Amino acid sequence: MHSFCNIFTVNGAVEQWLVRRALNPQTGVRSPAALPKEMRFRAWGVTDKGYYRSNNEDAYFLSHAEGDLNSFPFFIVADGLGGHAWGEVASRLAVEKAASVLSEQKPPTPEALRKSFEEAHLNILRAKKENPEFGEMGTTMTALSFAGDLAFVGNCGDSRAYLFREGELRQITRDHSYVQELVDSGLITKKEARYHPYRNVVTGVLGLEGSFRTDIFSLEVKEGDVFLLATDGLTEELSDELFQKIVSSNPPETLLYELLSQALDHGGQDNITLIVVHLLT
Repeated sequence: MHSFCNIFTVNGAVEQWLVRRALNPQTGVRSPAALPKEMRFRAWGVTDKGYYRSNNEDAYFLSHAEGDLNSFPFFIVADGLGGHAWGEVASRLAVEKAASVLSEQKPPTPEALRKSFEEAHLNILRAKKENPEFGEMGTTMTALSFAGDLAFVGNCGDSRAYLFREGELRQITRDHSYVQELVDSGLITKKEARYHPYRNVVTGVLGLEGSFRTDIFSLEVKEGDVFLLATDGLTEELSDELFQKIVSSNPPETLLYELLSQALDHGGQDNITLIVVHLLT
């Protein structure tokens, strides 16, 4: 099986508000340290089929709704592709397999997160081999896990992970999509990408031969951090400016439903799935 994986440590050279130190020379990611004081979390998840889809091809998973970060919680969103009911099957198969892999790895590591994507990919391929009617189904997936004072984020496709810290919302992941490649090449702007006719063409897909790729990100956590995982049914409807405004003006416990409500009000053309994780002491 051909696979492509990048492991990044998001650090001060990239973003001033994320710090890297004591890196493992083999992985490029430092080992998690014990938290200086107990840090807890609360998490919320929601999915909606939107106004125009006949079924919901998204899926999500929360290992815990609240608790201590030392319980090694993890969170997953996926957006199925393939039409009819098969996208729904692909996203469910991916989330179930990834959750199974991550639940067995304590504490989690970047390698375990990468493995969860690989196993999810293989799980879909096996299902398609046994059920030819599944056709070209596949799915995007984004996952978040915690180990001590580190968060690990992985993605395949264009479902996204964000971090809201100290009043600023930043996208952690980079889309695996045709328009993102155009942006990276300087051929179009990020604003133009929002309206490009091929903006929905993804270049990273679990369950499609030759399209499997995974990026893994590592970053330190801080009290007050709010992580968001979202499928493109949310991010396609909200501009960056509106997204920032909503996140900045709503407490974490109501943010989930405010974002969903705004995405529906702005069109609701696709399935919408969102997870919010708030770190607190």
